Amino acid sequence: MAPIDFIGAADFPTAYMQDDIAALQYMYGANYGPSSHNGDDTYTWSPTTGESFINGQGQGAPYRNFVFMTVWDGGGIDTYDLSNFTTAVEINLRAGQWSIFDTSDNHLQRANLGNNHVGGLDQFARGNVANAQIDPNDPNEVLSLIENAYGGSANDTIFGSRIANTLQGRAGDDTCTGGAGTDTAGTDTAVYTGNRSDYSITEPAGAGLMVEDLRPSSPDGTDTLYNISNLQFADTTIFDDFTANVLTTGSVTVSGSATGILTFDGDHDWFAVNLAVDASYIIRESAGTLAAPFLRIYDPQGSLLASHESRLIFTPKSSGTFYVDAGAFNDGFIGTYSVGVTAFFNDAQYADFDGGARSDLLFRNSAGQIHVWHTDGSGVLRATSVLGSTSPDWRLSATGDFNSLGSGAIVFRNNDGRIAIWRTDGQEIQSIQTIGSVPAVWHDSGVGDFNGNDSTDLLFRNGSTEEIASWLVDNNGIQSIKVLGSASLSDRIVAIDDFSGDGTSDVLFRNGTTGQIAIWEIKDNAIQSIQEVGSAGIDWHVVGTGDFNGDSQLDILFRNDLSGQVAEWLLNGHSIQSVQTVGSAGLQLFLEGTGDVNGDGTTDVIFRDSTNSVVEWLMHDGNIQAIQVLGAAPVDYSLAVHRFDVA
Repeated sequence: MAPIDFIGAADFPTAYMQDDIAALQYMYGANYGPSSHNGDDTYTWSPTTGESFINGQGQGAPYRNFVFMTVWDGGGIDTYDLSNFTTAVEINLRAGQWSIFDTSDNHLQRANLGNNHVGGLDQFARGNVANAQIDPNDPNEVLSLIENAYGGSANDTIFGSRIANTLQGRAGDDTCTGGAGTDTAGTDTAVYTGNRSDYSITEPAGAGLMVEDLRPSSPDGTDTLYNISNLQFADTTIFDDFTANVLTTGSVTVSGSATGILTFDGDHDWFAVNLAVDASYIIRESAGTLAAPFLRIYDPQGSLLASHESRLIFTPKSSGTFYVDAGAFNDGFIGTYSVGVTAFFNDAQYADFDGGARSDLLFRNSAGQIHVWHTDGSGVLRATSVLGSTSPDWRLSATGDFNSLGSGAIVFRNNDGRIAIWRTDGQEIQSIQTIGSVPAVWHDSGVGDFNGNDSTDLLFRNGSTEEIASWLVDNNGIQSIKVLGSASLSDRIVAIDDFSGDGTSDVLFRNGTTGQIAIWEIKDNAIQSIQEVGSAGIDWHVVGTGDFNGDSQLDILFRNDLSGQVAEWLLNGHSIQSVQTVGSAGLQLFLEGTGDVNGDGTTDVIFRDSTNSVVEWLMHDGNIQAIQVLGAAPVDYSLAVHRFDVA
């Protein structure tokens, strides 16, 4: 292709351009001395003549009103000031980029590059003022970057760079965008001429920060800000720590937390978090000085998926980067907060019946009534509900989520072998479904999600052949029945949970003769491997599983039959990381199970004493954080727990 011939073009550059400067610097080195304006300099241009000015000193006007040049500045705090322009300008402070003094089709002050002698439309320069490229001998230098930009009276667009910038839109409805990612030095600032009370500030989800001038005639207009941390007003400066869109610099990890502050009504802070498909997570916003947190989560494109006052359980349908939105109820509060993300295990003992990200306690009394105790964020009993009642020939067998909706359901087994499911919302029964019948020789052995579809399935064990079979269940009933394998008579099922962390439940065995602990790792409703975990003394029995130290790994809880002492194996998958004693409850307390009763992402331990009081050990980092009485249940109230295959 022949090169384009611009001979005869109307306008030529009035200074060395980008490639010229880069070539000279490559050969001779960059100039950072006084002749390169290495002090604090302000660059302006005349809208009527095209003359450039440095600190008010004219540099000579071109033969007609156009601007076509590149700026290399050797250091200092420097400014592009276009406040004397009435056209819509675009100022870009990034290395190698162009600023345009008139973004309309009029091309005012844009250099005319001619038409290559072939007639037709003239070609115009990409912009008016180009920033020099970064010193080719020092790709990390930032001295040459211009720090600040001031717009004019029209609707301007201003882009910051990777260093700290002060961006001032002035009049008109302007859009200011700070440098993408974390600036290498300082934070970006948008400057306004009025007091803070002269403006309204809102932060629509997924958009930029909206700053509207409420004064008569709105002298500063309505600006949209992206990645701008400081808003400087005549009387004060406020700090917006995280933006509310996918450009946010905020992030939080699973099992981690982050803190922030809402500094104005309507402030929202977004935190990026990487989540895995079909895993379940508890996402929390905890108040510091913020009176009323309100939490949301957005998908990788910035679309709203779910919201809750302070915590929610979320199961993504694809892996990727999601965004936690920390805000306030009705956008009406300010203050400090923290957000946290932890893996959620639907504990083998107590289900979450009302979707509050806390394990609820299920009772059945002598009249067959089914009661639910609901706890709050402190593990304190906040409400009770009566779901219904059953006749004595129906035995409560298990709890789980059999429709992938995150709400609790109850499994009953009749003396004649029929299996029925109550699906509830925590307050009342939504549906009752008989899903099938099982012969008496098949014993209830627990529940879990054996095919990874977020719906709870049933496990049975044949008391004659020792075969172990799964019933895959969804909202429509039984999908399939399969024998997974068989175990020796002395290997008893003591827990079902996802020890491998792959979204599918595994089966935990304890050998009643040797004390050996082993795991059947299940995937796609089939045994993938059998893992030996370790051995416990014969007087130690498994009483529960859960995440007792908040590391997003399942652990095993033991209790000594002779002393009442409670100990835990802290695991990483099927490997023991440490063994430690939790405490001793004595033999006067009956350990009923485990569950996250205060919704902090760490599994707690539930006891019942001889006076029928329900006592909870609230756990943190593998230790007892607090011991408190949840409440007293009548003597004929039995806590309903899963019926594992325990000899």
